Amino acid sequence: MKYGHLTTFNCTLTTLSPLFIGDGKAVTKREYYLDALTKKIGMVDLPRFSTYLIENNLLDAYERYLLSEKNKSLADFCREHNIDIQPYIQYWIDAGIALQDAKFSEVNLFTKDASTKQPYIPGSSIKGAIRTAICATKIVQKQRKATEYEKVKDIENSLLSIVDVEKGNAATRDLLKGLQISDSEPVPYDALTLCDKEDRFRDGITNKLNVYRECIIPRTKIRFVITIDHNLLTKYGLDIKQLGEALEQFDEQCYDSFTSKFDERENDANMAVWKGYPITIGGGCGYVYKTFSYPLYREKAVSFVTNQMMRKFKNGKHQNDEKIGISPHTDKKTVYKDEFYPMGRCELAIAEE
Repeated sequence: MKYGHLTTFNCTLTTLSPLFIGDGKAVTKREYYLDALTKKIGMVDLPRFSTYLIENNLLDAYERYLLSEKNKSLADFCREHNIDIQPYIQYWIDAGIALQDAKFSEVNLFTKDASTKQPYIPGSSIKGAIRTAICATKIVQKQRKATEYEKVKDIENSLLSIVDVEKGNAATRDLLKGLQISDSEPVPYDALTLCDKEDRFRDGITNKLNVYRECIIPRTKIRFVITIDHNLLTKYGLDIKQLGEALEQFDEQCYDSFTSKFDERENDANMAVWKGYPITIGGGCGYVYKTFSYPLYREKAVSFVTNQMMRKFKNGKHQNDEKIGISPHTDKKTVYKDEFYPMGRCELAIAEE
């Protein structure tokens, strides 16, 4: 729908793989309720549960449990004190592959709206991915190369800054201020599951890590709105179709320069994009999808990224990355219903209102 120089587009993000956008919080088995029979995890409404404990003179027992009984779970505490936890569960999620891990304890939580408490996709997560894709595309178009001491932010500014002349005054502006992306509609709790973190090496072997995240399951449709300011975007050569094409080109760059270097497994999931544009967002999707280092540094990219990895992860065993010809030397995966997936791969469909 058009409003003067603004056009809004109804958009649907379909998850093709598990998607995690964290809020920086995590809970342990002492805070969530694990039902081994249903293989589900209940996230407790702590204020309501605390009220119940106070009313039933159980608060002291609960505090002793939190402070001293480290090996016990909340399920153990509830059984010992004959507590029906169901009225105090905010939502249940499928425990997924976590139940197969004897070391499983901590769950990294998905970001949730402060008022509704429901999961959602921040518009900034989608815009950040689009921004990276546009920068990568412009780098290729302009054959842009980085100088030795140039910072990433300076490179972004050189690619996306425009001089907007209005009423005789010149002002430097960020081109993507003409792109507004709303937060998504709420995601239902039953679209959440628990997924692990796995590192895949070039030969296809994976290393399972003791990291578990609340994730949106594949094939979930999530709606939001994109608004284009034609006075900025279209005026300077970008429209909604070109944004989508930038996502396609960046996805191809990431596959050609990185993902294709790793052997596939028979139980790798099919995540073909059919009607929209590929976009990878959220946590755990890996360095390559968050940066434009490979298109920027081209034949020197592996050397550059290797140095970056060694500085950031001193115990990450990246010293041989350049020798093996890929950096980082692992591809980030997870398992959902016995299939391997990358993290955060989605399909973006755009329709004008």
